[in-house]
Amino acid sequence: MPMKSFYKHLSLLAGIVSLLILGGCPSGVVQYTDLDEELGRASWNEIENLNARAKLNAGPYNSSLTMRINLPQESALLGAYIWSNGALSGHHPLRLDLQSSVGTTVAKIREDQEYFLLYDLRNNRAIVSSDPQEALRATINFPLPMSLGELALLLSGRYTDFFMDGGPEPSLLNTTVNRQSIFRLTQGRRYGYLTIDAQGYPQKWQSTEPESWIMELEYQNPVTLVANTSPLPGPRRITLEHPKGISITLQVKSLKKLPQPFMETQLNLLIPPSASTRELKSVLSQEQ
Repeated sequence: MPMKSFYKHLSLLAGIVSLLILGGCPSGVVQYTDLDEELGRASWNEIENLNARAKLNAGPYNSSLTMRINLPQESALLGAYIWSNGALSGHHPLRLDLQSSVGTTVAKIREDQEYFLLYDLRNNRAIVSSDPQEALRATINFPLPMSLGELALLLSGRYTDFFMDGGPEPSLLNTTVNRQSIFRLTQGRRYGYLTIDAQGYPQKWQSTEPESWIMELEYQNPVTLVANTSPLPGPRRITLEHPKGISITLQVKSLKKLPQPFMETQLNLLIPPSASTRELKSVLSQEQ
């Protein structure tokens, strides 16, 4: 894909991926132990406790991120600024501004549970979709494993809401020498294999679909949501990698809970009258 074409569509992918996010760390060799069911149960209780704490601390927040997109022959570094009132239903509506590596805003995005709107400043055009999941198709032109709102759940520590969205406890497959537990997810938002540590923090997720995404999370120098009660740690870095040579790295620079909610006008996205408006499906079909 030539660089000109890459940047032509970049605001679509980057906007969504921006929240999303991710970085890379080698998996290494996993050493298993005899199945430790007690460790597995305790670890799953911990991830549910983390999710419950995140819900209690839900509220308005903003977050500053950097994002690197690597394609087989191209790469780009972007900045993102996200804000929301953190609704328990999934952080909607969400606002996101996407910036180039020199700090110039190149795209503005608003997503709610039913509607996605992107304003491409470079081309003075608005791109709309009635399906936020569909809006995850852009530069690389195949689906990412989450929507912008779902990524917001992950960043704020609502781990079981992100991976499961209800349903029974998943089945325990293995435990490792470093006290990690590997579960198979067969219900909820993301089918696949989820590895969590003894404190309940997700370490890795891999889809059960062939040639699909692998996600790894890092908590070194963890980001903290400042709350009136106990702080809520979230991932510092998230890595998404695909077998076709695509990776997306999100580095969380800050994630702050705010004392006052945003006004409706602060969560709206106004499009200039001079801008053209296109449906996302028509944009993608034309540029394939």
